[in-house]
Amino acid sequence: MTRQFLVMVPMLLVFLSACMPSSGPGRQGGTRQQPKQGCLDCHPEMEAKFKGGNVHRPVAEGNCMACHLPHGLIGGIQLRSKAPTLCLTCHQSQGKQSGKVSTHKPFADGKCSVCHASHNSPNQRLLSKPEQDLCFSCHDRTPFSRTYVHAALAEGCSLCHVSHAGDQPTLLIQKEETLCRQCHDPASPEIVTKHRGLPVVRGCSGCHNPHSSDTPGLLKSTMHQPVISGQCQQCHGAAAGAITVKKEANTLCLNCHKKSSGATGQVHQPYRDGKCLGCHAAHGSEFASMLAKPAAQLCLSCHVDMVKVKAVSEHAPSKEGNCLACHSGHTSERKALVKGGEDMICLPCHTKGKGSAQAMTHAPARQGKCLFCHKPHSSGSRRLLRSNEGSLCLSCHKETARQKAKISLHRPFADGQCSQCHAPHGGPGKAMLKESLERGKLCLSCHPSAKSDTNRHQPFVQGKCQHCHNAHAGDHQGMSDKEVGQICLDCHQQTKTKLKEKSVHQPFAELACTACHAPHGSIVANNLIKPDPTLCLGCHEGIAKAWQKGKPHQAAVDGCANCHVGHGSVGSSLLRKAVGALCQECHEMNPVELAAKHKGILPGGDSCHRCHNPHGGSGEKLLYTINHSPFAKGQCQTCHAGGTGISKPVGLKDNICFTCHERKSFQGRVVHQPVKEKPCSACHNLHAAPYDRLLPVSASKLCLRCHVSGKQEKRFMHQPYSDGRCLGCHAPHASDAVDLLPTNLAAACFSCHKEQVKTYSVPHSPFKKGQCGACHFAHGSDNLQLLKDNNERLCLPCHTAESVRGRHSFSIKIKGCLTCHDPHGGDSKAMMRKVLHAPYKQGCDTCHQGGASSVPTKVCLSCHEQVKKDYLLIHSHLTDDASGNGCVSCHSPHAGNDRMLLAGTQGVVCLRCHQDTAVRHSGKSSRHQKSNECVSCHTAHGGDAPAMLRGDGNAVCSGCHESQGKFSHPVGPKVLDPRNGQMMTCISCHDPKGTDFPYQLKMSGEKELCVQCHNY
Repeated sequence: MTRQFLVMVPMLLVFLSACMPSSGPGRQGGTRQQPKQGCLDCHPEMEAKFKGGNVHRPVAEGNCMACHLPHGLIGGIQLRSKAPTLCLTCHQSQGKQSGKVSTHKPFADGKCSVCHASHNSPNQRLLSKPEQDLCFSCHDRTPFSRTYVHAALAEGCSLCHVSHAGDQPTLLIQKEETLCRQCHDPASPEIVTKHRGLPVVRGCSGCHNPHSSDTPGLLKSTMHQPVISGQCQQCHGAAAGAITVKKEANTLCLNCHKKSSGATGQVHQPYRDGKCLGCHAAHGSEFASMLAKPAAQLCLSCHVDMVKVKAVSEHAPSKEGNCLACHSGHTSERKALVKGGEDMICLPCHTKGKGSAQAMTHAPARQGKCLFCHKPHSSGSRRLLRSNEGSLCLSCHKETARQKAKISLHRPFADGQCSQCHAPHGGPGKAMLKESLERGKLCLSCHPSAKSDTNRHQPFVQGKCQHCHNAHAGDHQGMSDKEVGQICLDCHQQTKTKLKEKSVHQPFAELACTACHAPHGSIVANNLIKPDPTLCLGCHEGIAKAWQKGKPHQAAVDGCANCHVGHGSVGSSLLRKAVGALCQECHEMNPVELAAKHKGILPGGDSCHRCHNPHGGSGEKLLYTINHSPFAKGQCQTCHAGGTGISKPVGLKDNICFTCHERKSFQGRVVHQPVKEKPCSACHNLHAAPYDRLLPVSASKLCLRCHVSGKQEKRFMHQPYSDGRCLGCHAPHASDAVDLLPTNLAAACFSCHKEQVKTYSVPHSPFKKGQCGACHFAHGSDNLQLLKDNNERLCLPCHTAESVRGRHSFSIKIKGCLTCHDPHGGDSKAMMRKVLHAPYKQGCDTCHQGGASSVPTKVCLSCHEQVKKDYLLIHSHLTDDASGNGCVSCHSPHAGNDRMLLAGTQGVVCLRCHQDTAVRHSGKSSRHQKSNECVSCHTAHGGDAPAMLRGDGNAVCSGCHESQGKFSHPVGPKVLDPRNGQMMTCISCHDPKGTDFPYQLKMSGEKELCVQCHNY
């Protein structure tokens, strides 16, 4: 690879240099100059294209590099810099025009190419179109082409206007009166006569439109009545050759326009202050009511707060600048000078609803309170809503808002799109639904693919979606307030009785009906997801694998239902009949034929499954893979003398099994009851079996056949017990130790709990003697750490109350022994924990003021200021312990084994309250490696993120998983989870506490998880 790279580098340099201009004259001394290669050598077609008309100087000089960079082998237009910086490099005089009185918008925006061509043009100044056509590409042509057109317009816009920026308003090249006088002499008799003898020398555009008009004399569309009637002397006079005003301009208006008092309503401030010319023109205007500017521009000059900033929706009158469509200019009886109530100003345009077939049943709409939901001018939300749709609706519908906290949310509800189902102003149906719920009409408007002939579940066929689903959200999958199975059993009462049978199908026992059945229906009988046996093999993978290696039983291949029932059975293994009767349905043999198949030995009637795998096995005989040695060798006479059954006694003393199996391992001070009283076949298959040691079922299931009392579900379970690893602690046959332990109790416990193997200066007596069972239960307990009772009741049988009080110098209520003492031992006689709480060392009265036995939380927070601040965050960990002090829920108040004075290891402390979390994730195959280090991801006292995470899900996970989210599934604030409208984070798909799917995925990553979002 290195050799190839070294060869390619010079070649690449040669190619690149071919597209680079030469750097100058060649060196002297025999070195030959490299031929110059320019742009036209590769782009010859450009020469003809750009040489006609007015040519940009760099183009005329062939200097492409003035504006462009060379691009090498990969084509593309690369400018040296962006406009206008590139243009102003040469046109520096234009760059000095910033800050002028008026600036042309394309020039102000730096968009030179809006008006100018880059290379050449048939028009002067490289204009991309003829001057007027260019101007009219932005400016509406209508105001320039009315009946009477200003003659100057024929000579082009540039006769009066500059192109980029100017010192006069509206880009005029000179002052207005100077510009007009170039053609119109104000002293001419014609103009003097037109102006009733008044010396008009300026302000021409006050009456005349400079471009065109439908009135002779280019008068504006709306003219003041005295001007039209020639009664200029009503307001004006003349003195010293100049026009005068008879009174203060605004006062003059009131001679004709009597002012309304507006005492009972609202008065526009300029009107109240008598500033008529603040809004109106004195002589003429192109706008209604003789406004001096367009209404929007005029209003916004004062109402700057109404300037729109990135509005998502705008009210049409506001967008069009038609403020007077809703507001009065002078006075109104209503706030904000509106012309009337919402029913008067909204409904004339928005007629849908009132008086139509669809009545306005939504209270705000019915009461005419449009502004309760909508903004009048513009909004950052759709439809002029005051906030996004979901937040707006839920601000009133508080009960519905609480459903946002549920687990399963309807997509429109999660997205805040209430109007997908509800008519926002009202409708004739219940809950203002857009469509009827009958026959699922509303639901099918979004879920059309669900309407299929394959979906045959009766409630679905009848369109009764709400029979199983809530409208907005549910605490269980599928937007339901019940487990899926409980919904099913509400109808399938007969099936419910199967839960009491001897053997129950595990998915059915867990009410996970959808594990096998399609909730909307299926073309497969009984609405199964897949046909039998494909469906069953999805869980029973071991059978599928065995079929690949061995020979399947044809009856099983034809369908599991040939032998099993789906929900529950009075027999074992969900069998629909006893084993012998079931086998005889296909394998009809009389005793003689049956004995002949078994070397002259007649098997018992229900013993088929003890040798033969009912699903399939190795060879034609379908035998189990684990075989008893004599049986595997065909040496039946080792155990059988002939005829039927075992030929010799099976008692403990004379058991034929001891012929081969050494008797010693079955002897001890404690002998397992089945070994003592029953034949080996009570626990073992005698010939072949599916499990090691010839066990017919797994060891844990076998044990629980007899130890029914062991089937306990306590709050805290011993891990080996919950995992079904009975033989991890107990010997199967006999032992010299109590409870069939392989050795003494302490050694058995310490084989796992290695962290407890410590040497204490002063060990606690039970711990020293290895009597773990004195304080702990072996399998499960409702108390933390499998204790037999809470710690003070556990201690007092040995340590009497009198002796305890005698050893403490303070008044004490005997409680919480473990807050000071280590139960296994310590370095002092009192077995005190290693780290003492500072106030404890200073004296009890520091916290226990007045001898109080309990201390409120505020006493702790008086020292721990930072914790107090953490408790005030959005998600607070502050709990209220029975003592009234939340701190002691996690911390030991007096002493501990670490500097945080935790009452145990992190995992132990947290599981005191969060036991449901431990149960939910117990035994999961994919566990986070820090699942017992809770504060790695969570804050201890409070936080602003849900679940008191140390940040959002992405921030927490990226602390260790740095590359995730960069090269994998998109996450972050710009990626929303369509299921709930929230930011997509790592924990949207992963459950860090543990799952049965790889990488702690919440569902199968092959499809099931993905289609939660990617299903359309």
